[in-house]
Amino acid sequence: MREFTGISASRGVALGKAVLVAPRELTVERRAIKPADVEAEQVRLERTLAVTREEFAALRDEVKKHKTSIRAEILDAYMLILDDEMLTSEALKMIGQEKVSAEYAFKTTLDGMLEVFEAMEDPYFRERAVDFRDVGNRVVLNLLGVAYRIFEDLGEDAVLVAHDLPPSDAAALPRGKVRAIVTEVGSRTSHTAIMAQSMEVPAVVGAEGVIGYVRAGDLLVVDGIDGRVIVNPTDKVAARYRALMRELAEEEKRRARLAELPATTLDGYRIELSANVELLPELEALKRHGCDGVGLYRTEFLFLHRRDLPSEEEQLDAYRKVAEASLPHTSIIRTVDIGGDKFLSFPEVARELNPYLGLRAIRFCLKRRDIFRTQLRAILRATVYGKIKIMFPMISDVEELRAAKEVLADVGEELRKEGRLFEEDVEVGIMVEVPSAVLSADVLAQECDFFSLGTNDLIQYTLAADRGNEKIAYLYEPFHPAVLKLIKATVDAAHRNGIWVGVCGEMVADPKAAVLLLGLSFDEFSASPASVPDIKTAIRAARYVDARRVAERAVRITSGAEIRAYLTEALADMGVPAFPC
Repeated sequence: MREFTGISASRGVALGKAVLVAPRELTVERRAIKPADVEAEQVRLERTLAVTREEFAALRDEVKKHKTSIRAEILDAYMLILDDEMLTSEALKMIGQEKVSAEYAFKTTLDGMLEVFEAMEDPYFRERAVDFRDVGNRVVLNLLGVAYRIFEDLGEDAVLVAHDLPPSDAAALPRGKVRAIVTEVGSRTSHTAIMAQSMEVPAVVGAEGVIGYVRAGDLLVVDGIDGRVIVNPTDKVAARYRALMRELAEEEKRRARLAELPATTLDGYRIELSANVELLPELEALKRHGCDGVGLYRTEFLFLHRRDLPSEEEQLDAYRKVAEASLPHTSIIRTVDIGGDKFLSFPEVARELNPYLGLRAIRFCLKRRDIFRTQLRAILRATVYGKIKIMFPMISDVEELRAAKEVLADVGEELRKEGRLFEEDVEVGIMVEVPSAVLSADVLAQECDFFSLGTNDLIQYTLAADRGNEKIAYLYEPFHPAVLKLIKATVDAAHRNGIWVGVCGEMVADPKAAVLLLGLSFDEFSASPASVPDIKTAIRAARYVDARRVAERAVRITSGAEIRAYLTEALADMGVPAFPC
């Protein structure tokens, strides 16, 4: 028995037999061609690119039949990579100048681009190297006339083990035949993680060294909770994990029974418990997990991984689906929050040295009003399909809010003149996620209909600690006394001015935070759909009067560590379960 540790990328536990996915290390020998054959070789490359694009399109259409459009969206991005002018033009130029075969020119150009991506410090761009390698290798295989690998002979208990698992491979996997996925590289935001989550199978990524040790047919335990991979476990260890799998299955049944129950405390305090949604396929989970609509739809994911801007009609279709899936509840659509850790691909939007403090969110929208207006038109038009509220991100002062509202009013007038229908009294709110917004909360509350406090950014801006930097992770403390004071001030200002206030962010999924935020009298929580049942369990096990008492004491404690210790003790005294997070 041997154990490897990695990153939990998709929650769950599985036992199965290892199926090794061999890496496609393509070697292409330099082959000279005659000057007279240059044009024909260039045409062969262009035709192969078109054929490869058609293959990805067919694969995308196939996975869409199985309602796995998270993977379909990635395949759409792959087709855009095939349109990359630098990749194509450099390869065509090399064929002409060096008189070499199409496969050699393309592979050489691809390797050069991969070296640039892999040398970048930004993990987002390093992960994009996986995408380019996957697409490029498919083109090279087609140029060589080699059949692309597919998974036809998997058993019912297969655990895929790979150095990395490119999205096009994962998209071709037969559903129901894969128990789990293990890779040596990747992160929680990698395509492998997204694929595993969409397939609802456990996954551990970043398990370094696993490929060199595992043999085909080995029995594997994949612990997607703690990020462990156990090779050939002892009978005792295997039995323990099988028992855990039965417990998790029973837990899922319990969570399913909660779907029809409200998020109401033992003494009758009702809180709205909504979902954060990034990708449209997640809408299928709303009813399954008992969500009260969508508390945050992150529209920037419509803009990423593409070389053009989404059209008004394309956005309208997405917002309509969100509104319809949320009924009879409300959906809150946040205008695009580009910047920080999310970048557009088209060239006119330049990267910044300090993007978290730069042209992002509402600042970007007010700078690029053409993009902003198109989005607002689509959102307003979607209001005829359901109950929609509009939310502006990263508002730092009242002038920004007024400017955004002026654009919205102007867009509404434009739609009226065109005779288009939309909800005239749509509610408008703001994300409270910078300290200046909290300090201006009384003024801002008089200019909008609701607040949604974004804990992720509020914490990092308050503590000057990048939440994505592991070197200073110890500084990112949700229970820091300064953070709690700002949270309380936001709620108090909202209620003082007669508007409702919600909270979204990873903090909500912590049981200690859920009870604390309940006691601070938020009107709504918004979290990932999968975490909603656990948050609901905590709420239904608590008394609002007790949570109020706990919150009042917590905000007077002077250290984050002491606050955590106090909340742990308080939850035990209240009988609130410490659900997994």
